[in-house]
Amino acid sequence: MKYKYVMFDFDNTTVDSLDYWHRVMQKEAFIDFGVKIDKSFKHQMTKLNNNDKAERFIEITGINASVQDVRDYWDKRMAYYYCNKVKLLKGIIPFLESLKSQGYKIVLVTASEQGVIDIAIKHFGLDVFYSDEITETEMGYPKSDVRFFENLLKYLKVKPSELLFFEDFAKSVENAHSVGIDCVGVIHHINKDKKSILENNAKLVIKNYKDKRLKSLFN
Repeated sequence: MKYKYVMFDFDNTTVDSLDYWHRVMQKEAFIDFGVKIDKSFKHQMTKLNNNDKAERFIEITGINASVQDVRDYWDKRMAYYYCNKVKLLKGIIPFLESLKSQGYKIVLVTASEQGVIDIAIKHFGLDVFYSDEITETEMGYPKSDVRFFENLLKYLKVKPSELLFFEDFAKSVENAHSVGIDCVGVIHHINKDKKSILENNAKLVIKNYKDKRLKSLFN
């Protein structure tokens, strides 16, 4: 096999969920914590990991809450959306089934916390595919920091050439590519302005897993 592990981000790479995350973080949290919506938060949170986003939310709202309180709220709301509103990306299940049948080890790599991710993957029946689930908390850095991928290589005990990574966040693709990991960029309406970055750092850029070009990656 060309790769030992095939890794997948979750939000907007496996499931179509980022619009709901943005709704929860940028609107619902303000309303439910009883504070005025601050539209600047959308731009401030772009390069922050989730703990830093929660800290920034507390700073700009002045609420009496901990980072964990805010994270727990976000996760609770997203657990609802994962189980009731969010849809899988087209073709993902047959694609994962094919990879598993060929003997590839499939790894989930996500910025979300283990609790809410476990709820989501069980709801979608994805737990049967993953040999491991890796969070930013475990690696000690967000995927927007190249050290996440340096630690990931040590954790998996593999060479960069043994990994293939599916991801929609352009900076994560850029960082993974910089340490020698092959990437596939997933494009959607939220990240379409980053298409050139994805194209420059990924072997392919796809909209979903029905893309016939994917077969070429495993030849």
